Amino acid sequence: MTRGRLTATATALGLVVAAACAQPPTKELALVGERVEAAKRVGAELFAPELLAQAEAGLAQAERLVETEHAHREALRAASEASLAAEDALRSAESTRAAVERKLDYLRAELDALLEIAVSRGAEESDELRALRERCAHVGTVAASGDVLGALGEATALKPELLAFERRYR
Repeated sequence: MTRGRLTATATALGLVVAAACAQPPTKELALVGERVEAAKRVGAELFAPELLAQAEAGLAQAERLVETEHAHREALRAASEASLAAEDALRSAESTRAAVERKLDYLRAELDALLEIAVSRGAEESDELRALRERCAHVGTVAASGDVLGALGEATALKPELLAFERRYR
C-alpha cells in the first residue's frame, strides 16, 4: 500500500469515527443511567457512596458535554468512566451489604441464644423479659423492611443489655 493510500484510508477511518461521534450518544448515556440506578437499588448510597457519587458526577458531565458543548466523543469518554464507577459502586454495595447481613444474622442468633440461656436458668416471664423479646423481634422487623444497618445498630445496642440480663441468671 502506498503512503497516499494509507493516508486516505486513515482519513476515511477518521471520518467514520467522526461521523459516529456526530450523533449524540443517547443510548450510551441511557445505559450508564441504568447502571447508576442499579447501584442505587442495591444500596450504593449507603454502602458505596463515594463510588456512586463518582458515577453520578461522570454521568452529569457526559450529559452536559452532549447538551451544551456537543462534544460527543468527550461525552462518551465521561460516560465510559461513569459506567465503570457505577459498576464498582454496584459490586461494592452488594459485597458490603452481604457482609452486614451476615453480621446481623450472627448477632441475632447471639441475642436469641442469650434469651434462651436466661430462660433455661430460671428467668421468669416478666415485663423486662417481654420487653427484651419485643426488642429482639423489632430487630427482625427492621431487617425485614430492608434497613439492615438500622437493624444492626439496634441489635448491637441490645446485646449488652441481654448479656447483663443473662448474667443475673448464672
